[in-house]
Amino acid sequence: RQIGMLMPYDNALKSWRNALNILNSLEDKMTEMNQKQISTMKSIRAGVFNNMAWGMLYPSSYMDGESKMNTLSEDSLKIASDYAGKALKIHDDARNKIGEDDIW
Repeated sequence: RQIGMLMPYDNALKSWRNALNILNSLEDKMTEMNQKQISTMKSIRAGVFNNMAWGMLYPSSYMDGESKMNTLSEDSLKIASDYAGKALKIHDDARNKIGEDDIW
């Protein structure tokens, strides 16, 4: 099966995109948030990107009874890498801004 044909992953991807849309809509209200709320929002965003990358790299984890790894196209690998990179950048930016001991 091709990655685009995986219904459980497609449903998960739709949910993650919805989560990113909600987080994007909350960015307008960041001036009204305290630092803990902003950090939580960024952490959730990083987690969503992590899940999106994981889902692309290991789509069989979203399929019942499937354990074999599907072949990943170069384009899909680039997209998964982009998602993982975004998650890492969010965490790195948070650590640089707040300090590693204070982030969580």
